[in-house]
Amino acid sequence: MNFIPKSIVAFDLHDQVVQFVELSQFGSTTELKAFNRVDLPKGVISLGRIQDAEALKTVIRSMLEKANPGPLDAKKVAFMFPSKHVFTHIFKFPSSFTLKEIRKALVYEVETVVPFSVEEMVWDCAILEKGKEAGKDLTQMVLFAGVPKMVSEEYVQFFQSLGLKPVLFSIHVHAILEALNSGMNFKNQSMIIDLDPYSTTYLVLKGGTLKYILGSSDGSERFFVELAEKNELGPNWIDLWRKGELKREFVDAVHSFVDQKFVEAKNVLELNASDTNFAAVDTVYLTGEYASLTGLADRLHAVFPDKKVLVGDPKFSVKVDDQRFLAKHQKEGGSIPFSVFFLNAIGVAKHFLLRRDGINLLPEALKRDFFFERLEKFFLVSSFALTVFMLFVSTWLLIVQQNLTQTRTVLEIQKKRIENTLYGTRYQEIH
Repeated sequence: MNFIPKSIVAFDLHDQVVQFVELSQFGSTTELKAFNRVDLPKGVISLGRIQDAEALKTVIRSMLEKANPGPLDAKKVAFMFPSKHVFTHIFKFPSSFTLKEIRKALVYEVETVVPFSVEEMVWDCAILEKGKEAGKDLTQMVLFAGVPKMVSEEYVQFFQSLGLKPVLFSIHVHAILEALNSGMNFKNQSMIIDLDPYSTTYLVLKGGTLKYILGSSDGSERFFVELAEKNELGPNWIDLWRKGELKREFVDAVHSFVDQKFVEAKNVLELNASDTNFAAVDTVYLTGEYASLTGLADRLHAVFPDKKVLVGDPKFSVKVDDQRFLAKHQKEGGSIPFSVFFLNAIGVAKHFLLRRDGINLLPEALKRDFFFERLEKFFLVSSFALTVFMLFVSTWLLIVQQNLTQTRTVLEIQKKRIENTLYGTRYQEIH
């Protein structure tokens, strides 16, 4: 919980679209402060790699200037690497291993599942869950994530060339979980199907803890873009879908694509029953860019008839004042963007604001800079707090001293009166 207000701008970039949100955190409230979403010209980003940096800079500068509800002067940014270039895997280690020992062991374990050597990657790990039964040699689940150094350096240099300072390079898994956390009910066992632009991701959770992860390299963005181009449709085909004005062939093609993903999700559960416990899964969440298309949740329910099916909407996990954004939207026109479009950006921003333990693929040099910056800020805040405390104590002591001085003066006067009474002329009269 943050008692000092702070905010972050989080970006999500892929081949067709650039989008960002600015979230603020105060106390236990996370609020949406600004956002923007812009279609990218073809070829600026291809398969998650920047091809035309200058064109992308122009787009982002314009986005920040035209943000809703007003221009945004961003300094620090958080970012999610395109899922296509991030390798994730859950390893099991003895529960007695410390995080330091796990990091040493991962150097050898990673190369058995990742087509890169550790030296060629920027990587990080996080403990998901430790065995809790005393006296047993239990295992702990450790999430590993890594990205090729060339990709990491490419995005670091790009953001720095815009005058922006990266403070978090998050991953898709964290983005999904943070965006849906607190808005969804993860108390029991559940599955999340995410229709990501570059991949389709299947997550299985138990009580909010990640138990299983699998990513398919078949993403939704390229399929939908190529299908729209084939049918001579622009990005507004989503609005036509909502109105029911698309050709039957187009609708059938979309249904065929998503049905394939839903069946694949069921197969993931059944084929990995020892890890996923298919029977225990009671809720299936559908999320991602196209999760809100009319009718997709019904088709998912047909594949999982005995499960509860819900759309995973990140809007439920943040406070959104609609009136704050409607004025600019009504002035400029166009359709209101779905909140699921901003799933990744919202998740990355929450990951930073809530300071949860997790993966940060920021290069070590930037991590050290950020650490020392936070340390410097901590000492500044501590010094300020100490100064305020000392001023308070000094003021209190001054007031106490004044009260004591005044009391002493009163007592001195009273003493003088008593002495005059006892030893003055009145005393002689009494005697």
